[in-house]
This record gives sequence, structure tokens and C-alpha cells, in this order.
Amino acid sequence: MKKSVCVLIAVLIFLTSWGCADANDDNSFPVSSDLSSEPSNSEESISETNEIENLIAEFSDLEEHTGAPEIVENLTVADARIIISGTCEIGSVVYLTVNGIITKTIASDEGTFIIETTVGKGDSPQPAFIYARTDGKAVSEPAATSIKYTCFNECPYQSIVRIGSDGWLFFTNTEPQYTNNETLSSNRKNRITSKITERTNMLEEHGIKLVYVLIPNPNEIYSEYMPQDVVKGTVCYREEIAEALSEGGAIVLDMGETIRSLKGGEFEIYHHTDSHWTEYAAYFAYKALCDQFVNDGFTGSAAREISEFGFTNEYRAAGDLYYDLGLDEYALKVNSTFSYITFETPVNLPKYSADDRSRINDDCMEYMEFHNESGENKSSFIMLRDSYSIMLFDWLAESCDSSYYKPLWDFGFDINEIISLDVDYVIYFITDMNLNNIIK
Repeated sequence: MKKSVCVLIAVLIFLTSWGCADANDDNSFPVSSDLSSEPSNSEESISETNEIENLIAEFSDLEEHTGAPEIVENLTVADARIIISGTCEIGSVVYLTVNGIITKTIASDEGTFIIETTVGKGDSPQPAFIYARTDGKAVSEPAATSIKYTCFNECPYQSIVRIGSDGWLFFTNTEPQYTNNETLSSNRKNRITSKITERTNMLEEHGIKLVYVLIPNPNEIYSEYMPQDVVKGTVCYREEIAEALSEGGAIVLDMGETIRSLKGGEFEIYHHTDSHWTEYAAYFAYKALCDQFVNDGFTGSAAREISEFGFTNEYRAAGDLYYDLGLDEYALKVNSTFSYITFETPVNLPKYSADDRSRINDDCMEYMEFHNESGENKSSFIMLRDSYSIMLFDWLAESCDSSYYKPLWDFGFDINEIISLDVDYVIYFITDMNLNNIIK
């Protein structure tokens, strides 16, 4: 959108009753800048001065201006939270101002931003403006919007989404593990160990091994982006559970340290607007499982090289957490990491609901089974799982002879079912939020 058009829209919005939603039909990708800025925390000090005019003056001697941000959505959601999302020049810091005062500042995420503020039902509408600034450039022209309790779009899941710093979205169901300060009680640990010992012994009689793949919640890895009122605990529940499982004889693949080591790399580990990890992070769980298969003698189940997975960063519609807020996922395209594999699998079922979406395909939540006639000396398994399994189920189906995937969140241990399938492994694939299901 041309600058003159943006300014005209800003003036029109300011002079009207400051309508609720500032929509922009142009969903083209943001313009890239050669310069980047350091991320900021919207809960911390906004800047050395909280007056936008002072900030504009500070950088007024710079010849080139930052591109003006564009507002995609402005919506009042649960608890009188106002969510403003939009696009901006890549590398920008974004400022929300009311009456000339900067009230929020965040670092944009590859040319997109999500700002949360609050409003009271009886508060008078206030005009607001959003500015952007990229290192080496002057402050942008503003995009006009309003802070107004209106167009309340109540969705059943709005209350389960937290908006953290710099536009990160978090699932509230992950908070009990994040804030945990209590160690696993001896009674609870003994009960887990006893149950797992019973199951491993039962499975061993049939030559079957029990494997747990444990995956950290995104807020454990990216705690710096959590809202400051949610205080991180001192005890990692997953690590304590892992110890109890190991003592019971299960094989435990705790992905915590591996995932943490990927932080800050070229590819995303978790989607910023979705509750799931990316295929790139899932590759390392896939490799850990395949390495276990090979160590147990199933040499045909070796992991493929990472170069065969075609990881790339691209813009797609926002994820499930953005949607759960009642926002239009297609209105905001966000950058994340996706895979384009270079090999064939026995799976004819897409992971995502569409090629341009980040949300998973609901069909992958149901029971699935796959049989792979290609290759010899491959393992077989039944997997009890949560939704993080969807990012790698097709790869595992290709590496194994037969694979059986229970419906999501069906963690019931049925020894008769397991024996009837004649598998080599029972695999529990669980993120922290579902750890209480380990001995169902």
C-alpha cells in the first residue's frame, strides 16, 4: 500500500468514531530491511522517553524513514483485552501510542507484530497510533487505530491464550508445569516406577520394548517471552518423571536439552502463533527414535539425513492460538519453519489443514496405521500420543515396517491390543502438558 494511501486512511480513522477493526486486505509479505534491531520486552521500560515526539526528534536527522506499519486486526477479546496485529518492515521495533505517550513497545517478528492492551467497558474510546522504527532509519509515519471496548468477539478458547512479549502466544495449559516448585512426591514416584516395571516386564515376555519420548513445552525453552506475571518455577516436572520412568525399565528420550541447543539457530523450534513445535524440532525426535531402533538391531530403520527434509522458512496463515483468540488466521501471515521432504513415504495425508496454513490437519488426530514394504530389517510400533506427534508421523512410517497411531490423547495401555499387532515397540509421545497421562 502506498504511503499516501496509508496516511489518508490514518486521517479518516482518527476523524471518525475510531471503529473497532482496522482491516487491511493486502496480505503481501513485509518489506525486508538490511538492518535489524534487538528484541525488546513489552513489559519492561519502554524507552528512555515515553513521548513519541521525542523519539521522532531523536532520529529525525536520518534521511530514510522506516516503512509505515499496517494494521491487520484490532479486536476486543476475553477479559477486555484488545489485540492489535499487523505488518511492518522487518527488523522494526513497534510502538503503540495513546495521547502521544508510548504505552507499549515490542520487537516485531519477521515483519509482523501482535500487541495486547486492555480497556474497561466504561472507558471512553481513545485514538491510538502505531509507529515503527528500524535501526539506521527515522521513525515511520503512523498507522491509526483506536483503543475502544467494542466488537467483542467472544470465542470459547480466548481465555486459554496468553500473549507474551514481542507477540509470542502461549497456551495456558502449559503454565502448571512452567510454574512448578514442587518435587515429585515419593509416593507418586514409586507408583509410576512400579507401574512401569509391571508393564516393561509384561512387554518383555513378548519381545516388546517400552519407549517414552518427552518434549518440553515452548515456554520452558522461551521463558524470556512469557508474561512477567507468570513466574517460572524451580522444578522441572518432566525431568523428575523421566527418572521415575527410567527406574521402571522404560527407555526414555527426553528432548529437553536437544531442543534447548537448537535455540537461536536458522530455523524455528516452535511456531510463535501456534501451540505446536515445528517440523525442524520434530526431526531431532525422529532421529532419536530411529537411532534407538538401529541400536536395537533394526538397521533398516536408520534416520535419513537432515538435508533430505528441505527445511525452509516461509510465511503462512497464523496458527491455532491466534485463531483461538477469535482472530482471522488468514488475515495475518507469519514466518515459521516447514519441511518439504525429498523422499516418498507410505502416507497420503497432509500434516497441515492446507498448504498455506500453520494449523494441523484434524484428520491426523484420528487412528492411523501405515505399512511400508520398502526395505528390510525395519522395526514396528504402536504410538500413544499427543498432537506433537503429527509433525513426524509420516517420517517414522517411512522408516518402519508397520506403524500404528492411536487417536490423540488415547493413552490407555491395552496389552491385548499391543500383542495382537505384533509390534517391536510401544511408544509414548508426550509433551509436558500431558505428563499426567503416562501411566493410564
